[in-house]
Amino acid sequence: MSDEQRRVSVQSFDGIVQLGKSKRLSAMRSELPAKVSKPVTVKAEKKLTELERARLLIEQKIQAIKASYPKGKCHKLFVLRYTSEEKLQQMNIGEVLGLLHLERDTFKRVLDFAYCEL
Repeated sequence: MSDEQRRVSVQSFDGIVQLGKSKRLSAMRSELPAKVSKPVTVKAEKKLTELERARLLIEQKIQAIKASYPKGKCHKLFVLRYTSEEKLQQMNIGEVLGLLHLERDTFKRVLDFAYCEL
């Protein structure tokens, strides 16, 4: 093999056992849930106030951030990267928008309002 190199090509590999002939593989396939698309929820078209729009934007951003983390660690990683839920509830809208790197200029009138309604 010093002067000449051996070339190996694999055309296709179906596995050691064909999929239709393995009872274990068919049992595993039957246990897997079928991929179901998430139902689309459409909110009624209504005029949201600026405060409601800001809170909705913040909630959507928090959900998107947590969805990007692994399932079992999403809350802990959010706390490490940003802040805890308790501290988040005590902040005003402007502080939360800044923390999440969201646009503050469109919500100038509500920046001093509390994020959490008590």
